[in-house]
Amino acid sequence: MESIEKLPWVLGKYIATELLVTTGGSKLYHAFDSETDERLVIKKCLFVDEFNREVAISSNIFSHGNNNYIMQIMDNFPGENCLVMPYLEGGNLWNMRRKRKGLTPEQSFAIAAQIGLALQQVHAAGVIHNDLKSGNILLADADTEDSSNRTPIVKLTDFGLSYGGPSEPKWSAGTRQYMAPERFTYSSPLTSAVDIYSFGLVVHEMLTDKLLYNEYDQPHKKIPPHDRIPKKVLQVIRTACELNPANRYKSAVEMTSDLEKAVYGC
Repeated sequence: MESIEKLPWVLGKYIATELLVTTGGSKLYHAFDSETDERLVIKKCLFVDEFNREVAISSNIFSHGNNNYIMQIMDNFPGENCLVMPYLEGGNLWNMRRKRKGLTPEQSFAIAAQIGLALQQVHAAGVIHNDLKSGNILLADADTEDSSNRTPIVKLTDFGLSYGGPSEPKWSAGTRQYMAPERFTYSSPLTSAVDIYSFGLVVHEMLTDKLLYNEYDQPHKKIPPHDRIPKKVLQVIRTACELNPANRYKSAVEMTSDLEKAVYGC
């Protein structure tokens, strides 16, 4: 492969044309398939173990079926640590909630219900995502023309820091603003409860248009009231974000079921 610092560059039948974003562990490039002209994204993993983990975990998850809410890897190149994935017009949930200055309870539930289904399949495969956050929740059809009244399709992505693959990431790996308290204190084994906690914070973020914690905080308090969070919805978030993982929802679907009741009174 040609040097990735000089664009465009070619990877098999794929041509990378633009650097979209650089994160702590990867670079994402806008690309297209030279045979079909399909728009794609090439993810260049900066660490070999994260590339291997993401490929293996994605394969494991999709061996349990496809519920359409998880980003699928279309192709991979081990020698270059590159993954090929679909390109989505809608960006991610982080940018969407900032653009709209927060979401209504109904809008938040429509997205949360899909996140819950994605997590259900992830956990059924014996995987802990370990870095659930709004930046890893991609959206199709979120901010395209005439999309303001439509519910975007959720695609959960980025399993490079997940547990349940050929190797395990460091205990401290992840995004601190979304980490469950046991991740800081090493007080209990890592379970799917860490994803439930992060899920609760994502719902809080959608409604309030802000993060509850900054990167220097450690979760230590009951989720406070907020004028943009209805009381019954607040209770769902509080249960998801219990400091003791044993007191959280046992599954993401259980959480979204309660969230639906809280939003719609059903």
